[in-house]
Amino acid sequence: MNATMERTREMKEAWMEEHQGGWCDGTPAAEGLYKGAKVINVFVGLGMRRRKFQSQEIEEVDLVVVRLGWRDGAGEPYRYETGPMKISSSPRSALCRFLRELLGREVRGIVRPEGLRKLKGMPCQVTVGERRRVISVVRAW
Repeated sequence: MNATMERTREMKEAWMEEHQGGWCDGTPAAEGLYKGAKVINVFVGLGMRRRKFQSQEIEEVDLVVVRLGWRDGAGEPYRYETGPMKISSSPRSALCRFLRELLGREVRGIVRPEGLRKLKGMPCQVTVGERRRVISVVRAW
């Protein structure tokens, strides 16, 4: 393996390590509904290697992570990242289910990385449930 390929592999591993999902600053928000949330960034990783769902086999896939941000009533900022989602147009995929809730409609056509980046700035509502876990992200009307 040449130096360029090795560096690319290292960068992809670092991306996977950095974007595991969860609270970005380590401080989870209190339980409740946050209406002023929005998509603050969309991270796309092309050609990432990961284990297939319910298998030991390794696959190379394109992944997306969505970072959400909001402030609570006291003005305290919170940031949350979804876990890595495979870029897929299948209606049963985690990404399409997430987009359906965020957009308030079914996803039509092929989901492409460049289209996902357009989500940046989109307003949404975030519900934080028990044990300070994000349980829903829906479109803000």
